[in-house]
Amino acid sequence: MNNKIPLTQPKTSIIILNYFGEKVITETINSVLNQNYPKDKYEILIPDNASKDKSLEILNNFSKKYKNIKILPLNKNYGFAGGNGKAIKHAKGEYIILLNNDCLVDKNWLKNLITCADKDPQIFSVSSKVLIYPKYFTVTFKSTDNLKSCKLFNTKLLRFGKETYLELPFKKENNLYSLDIPFEEKSDNILQICLEFIEKNINIPKLNEKIEHTYDRNKKSNTVSLFINTNSSTIKKKSFNKIQNAGSLVFHDGYGRDIGATVQNQKGDYERDFRQYDYDREVYSINYRQNWFFNRRFLYVLRRYGTL
Repeated sequence: MNNKIPLTQPKTSIIILNYFGEKVITETINSVLNQNYPKDKYEILIPDNASKDKSLEILNNFSKKYKNIKILPLNKNYGFAGGNGKAIKHAKGEYIILLNNDCLVDKNWLKNLITCADKDPQIFSVSSKVLIYPKYFTVTFKSTDNLKSCKLFNTKLLRFGKETYLELPFKKENNLYSLDIPFEEKSDNILQICLEFIEKNINIPKLNEKIEHTYDRNKKSNTVSLFINTNSSTIKKKSFNKIQNAGSLVFHDGYGRDIGATVQNQKGDYERDFRQYDYDREVYSINYRQNWFFNRRFLYVLRRYGTL
């Protein structure tokens, strides 16, 4: 990927709408501040939809430290469209970027968005590829017993909620089970996966992958606890991100296309869940004049014109 900064370097306004983002907003802002783009060429506007947590305290500390960060406290929750609309009125950039408060962006994210948008004056908006947090790895095993449920314990992914475990979906075909297991790459070490079967006195399933793991079970029980070391070299090599959005272009005539589909096809690596990017090019019709973009909760850049 080309790491050169675009020659034009247009002024850009990055809007991060916040609502009860105490636990996530710090990482998001830090990733935006770490851009391979001149600091004086982008501003960060953060409207807050009357959060009742410690969000504003965190945001005000950022604004005191960085001149290009401006906080916009709102008197009530205006929702996604309303909150972003309030901030757009304060934006000074030639381009406007809308970013959710729980996203981590690559250091070349801003540069690449601007480079793409600058290629053609007919481009109205662009969006980047969005990878679902966190990373995953796949385990498979054969069993004639019928798996009832699969629960994940002992993971840092639970830190944002009150749950004690994550319920994991699984696939079965010809007695072959397949599980996509999420994990926190930086802080998880040993994951506990509880496999509950319908039958009792079950056989211990053997993983097909060469992953460091141990088992624990009661012979009369219908459950098996699988302990997996996420630091194993196999997991590091084969872990992957799932794709939420492959990236798109929208033109001023109201038509757009999915630019990520072609990239994915060239790699032979399709989106794992729904395979909605199997086509080389998806063309669809939209009416951008009716603020359609406020209904798409992705991160993207908008070319600023007139009253926008």
